[in-house]
Amino acid sequence: MKYIYRNKIYRTLFPVIDAVGTAFFCVFRVFFPRSLAADRNILLVRVDHIGDVVMATAPLTALRKAFPASRIDFMAPSWAREILEEDPRIDNVIIFDPPWFMRTKTGSFSGIKGFFGMIGMIRKGDYDVVVDARGDARHILAAFLAGVKRRISYGITGLGFLLTDQVPYMELSHEIDRDMALLGPLGVKCEHAQVRAYFSRENILEAENIRKEEGIDRPYAVLHMFAGRKEKNWTPEGFVGVIDFLAAEKKLLTVIIGSETDHLYIKDVTEKISHKAINLSGKVSLGALGPFLEKATLFIGLDSGPSHMAAATGTPCVILFSGVNDPAQWAPRGENVRVIYPGEGKGLSQMRAKDVMAVVDEVLGAKR
Repeated sequence: MKYIYRNKIYRTLFPVIDAVGTAFFCVFRVFFPRSLAADRNILLVRVDHIGDVVMATAPLTALRKAFPASRIDFMAPSWAREILEEDPRIDNVIIFDPPWFMRTKTGSFSGIKGFFGMIGMIRKGDYDVVVDARGDARHILAAFLAGVKRRISYGITGLGFLLTDQVPYMELSHEIDRDMALLGPLGVKCEHAQVRAYFSRENILEAENIRKEEGIDRPYAVLHMFAGRKEKNWTPEGFVGVIDFLAAEKKLLTVIIGSETDHLYIKDVTEKISHKAINLSGKVSLGALGPFLEKATLFIGLDSGPSHMAAATGTPCVILFSGVNDPAQWAPRGENVRVIYPGEGKGLSQMRAKDVMAVVDEVLGAKR
């Protein structure tokens, strides 16, 4: 078993734990054979980050088709409710905010409390099957302690011996394909799953109101210029060149999205551009972002959650993907998605604005 831990202590500790646990359960199952579980109530768990949650919805179409009469629930963080609750393939969105994935540090007590809270939620759901899309030892243990009869995941962080179905981890495959592989033990197959976006009427109206209030009355391009990790970012100068190009050559109004904390970075760009751009950082809810992106002519973004959401809407996308991650595994998937990638381990600082302009021309079907 290959573990994904970087910490040397964990890489040493979990092989020992797994070896002892595997030996014990082999003996245990000789005397107490596993009973077959029904597939009436199924829980899919993905409780970490926006892009991961969005991609984990791709297998839902095949799963619902295979189990039309089953209850299929999706456990996700509270921020994901708005992008999941209208999905007709999901019966219930189970909200769980794990302390271990919070960007701000939490104490040990908070982690322990959260872990037992997860056990309680799973037990309350009376699930026959739990599929953990991350392969997280905490989630595996929680499903085991909750008494779920069938537990499916990867053993890449340890405790794989607690799984009833341990799926081989396809390290070089796309994340969506890995998510689909987890449904293999249930007999569910799909060769090329893709993410789909679903919006509530309220979110559609909210996006319309934002366009009216901000005076967005002509074709527009949406830019997301700040990722969660600085290594994934491009230069302000590069975005300045692209924004002016979009206005002068493509006649597109630029709309910039982001969080409230992105304000200074965005200001560094908007102060240098020669054309109008609308800064909506901190003004668009996650629920309204989907329908807002769907109406855009173009999206340009980084290796981040909004890029995955844009790809799900079908909007033409140009994604600037730094060498921090491999786009073959992590980039948004879609027919209208183009990825610019400098190579493994390389940043975006050497990328020129004209490189992005050329790809924009290709995506929008024009030649300069």
